[in-house]
Formats: sequence, structure tokens, C-alpha cells
Amino acid sequence: MCGVPAPCSEINGKVATNAGVQSMYQTRKEDMSVERTPVAFGDLRGWIAALKAQGELQEINAEVDWNLELGTVMRLAQGPGTGKAMLFNNIKGYNTQGTRCRRIFGSSLNSYRRIAMMMGLPPDTHPRELVKIGRTILSGSVPPKIVATGPVKENIVTGKDIDLYELPVPFWNRLDGGRYLLTYGGCVTKDPETGVMNVGVYRGMVAARDQIPILMWRAQHIGHHFTAWQNGGEVEMPIAVAMGWEPALAFTGGSPVPKGMCEYDVIGAIRADMTGADGAQEGDPTRAAQAIRRTLEEPDAPLRLALGEEAVRNLTATYERNLEDVRRWTAVSESADFPGGRSSARAFSNSRE
Repeated sequence: MCGVPAPCSEINGKVATNAGVQSMYQTRKEDMSVERTPVAFGDLRGWIAALKAQGELQEINAEVDWNLELGTVMRLAQGPGTGKAMLFNNIKGYNTQGTRCRRIFGSSLNSYRRIAMMMGLPPDTHPRELVKIGRTILSGSVPPKIVATGPVKENIVTGKDIDLYELPVPFWNRLDGGRYLLTYGGCVTKDPETGVMNVGVYRGMVAARDQIPILMWRAQHIGHHFTAWQNGGEVEMPIAVAMGWEPALAFTGGSPVPKGMCEYDVIGAIRADMTGADGAQEGDPTRAAQAIRRTLEEPDAPLRLALGEEAVRNLTATYERNLEDVRRWTAVSESADFPGGRSSARAFSNSRE
């Protein structure tokens, strides 16, 4: 979401220039082909450079408030799925010289054109062809190269120095319970029995300066891993969250990769290359803009993950707003102008109370 590094990038080991990226993707209609040419963008900077060269990036230099305004602008700018990726360069309250993070990048893959680019296809590839390729692209496997370190380790914050509120985390939607930092990052966990890692996309809200609650379903792969850790006598599970990497990570993390197959291997197949995860702290893509390493606990575990007073207040207010909406809808449905829905509306209202 945020943490855009300096404007230097590498693609396939070469410095990316606008002209170079443009020549990579400019294709005349008569030469169109669905044959993939996998691209390793290197990191988020490489992906942004590719989008800018292709005219798929909109930079916003006017000051934008992180509180609702930014999320609203981003949502409205997408229209019917034809809007550009967006880079906000001036976030209210986070635009001074000493701010740890000052920019937010979003809407990376919410258009057919950008999905095609991520897959190594011409941007004008027909959605029908994207579906065909999407059905098979997740079955490939190129294992990661494990390396000792990387750019993600250039700035490390630990312990009492951690303060998630130093990041311009948006309050995206009016009915959200708080400010969501994790929206399209890769949550990395590992099966303690097989050693196979999983990369998934799970929304995570900032609840305190060093806590991010997420919604974890037992039926998902992250839930399988957590159950395995519990069966081994543990109450916590190591987890790493990578944000600001190239788009193949989030795309794969949100896709139905079969259980037992490591998403990093699939990412390598999409890119035709897999520059490694960190060998010392497994799970961190070395060129990610940000990586968060913590442990995951259940709320009823001995070491309880507390939401914090601010988050509880927001969640309570959200519930009360939703309940008021239900009551208003019930009143309308019971009027003479709304035939046929009285009993169901009343049952729904009672169940919510």
C-alpha cells in the first residue's frame, strides 16, 4: 500500500527507463499475440516505472486527507474498471521532511490492462485470453533463491521503536472499524510439519502502535498452519507480511493456489525468476518496500491480542450505525409503500439486536 522507495528500479537485471519499458510493451494490433513474455519487475519501483511508461499511472500531488478522502478518491477514480493506478505524493499529516513514509500507491491490479502487464502480456490483451492463461498460470513452479539479505533490511525498527501510526495508513471506508494497513500485502506463514510456506492476502487493521488484527478462517491455508502450530503445543505462529513488492506476490496471494504448493514457487513461474526470500528470517521478499514480522495469536489465547480502546470505539460506532440503518430500512419496509417484505424485515432486525 505504502512505502514507495527511491525512483530507481531494475527489470531483468537492467535499469528500467521509460523508453525501455515502453518498447517492451508497445505492440501493434496486427502483431498481437497471447504468448507470454514473463517479466521480473524487480520490486515495486520497477512496477511503478512500467506503469508510468505505459500511461497506466496517475500521480496526485495535491494534499489528500488519509481520513476517508483518499479512499473515496481512489474508489471513484476507478470508474467501471478503467481508471489508472494511483500514487498519492502528498498525504495530510505525513508530508513533512522527517516522516517515515510519505506516499501511498494503490489500484495496482484493478484493470485488465495492468493484469495483462503483470502476466507479461500486451496491455490490450482481451479479457478472455487473460482468463485462459489465469487458469494455468498458477500451476507453474520456480523455487526461490535463498539469499542472506536485501534492500528490505536497510531500515529495521524493533521493540518500543515500532509505531504503525508513523505510516500514512488510510481510513478507507466510512464503515471500517479503523485504519487498515494490510489491504493487498502478502501474509507469509509456514507449515511447521512440512516446511511449506503460504502467502495469502488478509485485511489487517492498525489496533495499536504495534498490533494488527486480521480475520483468519480455519478453512484457509493460514488457518491450517495455525492449527498445525497449536497441535504442536504452540500458542503463537510466526508470520511475516510483505508490502510494496512487485504485483505477482499479491496476485498469487489472492489466488487459489493448491494446498501444499508454495506461493513463492508460483510467483517464480509468473516472473520466470525468483530472487530470493531472506534465509535468516524466512518469508521476507528481499526487495519488498516493507516487511512486518510478528507472531499471530487467537484472541482467546493466553497471550491475548487486544484491539485497543480506539479500535473498540470505532467498531462499536460502526455497529451502531449499521443497526440504525437496519431500523430505518425496517420502518420503510413495514410501510404501505413497500409490500411483501414486512416479516423478513422484522426477523432481520430482531436478529441484529
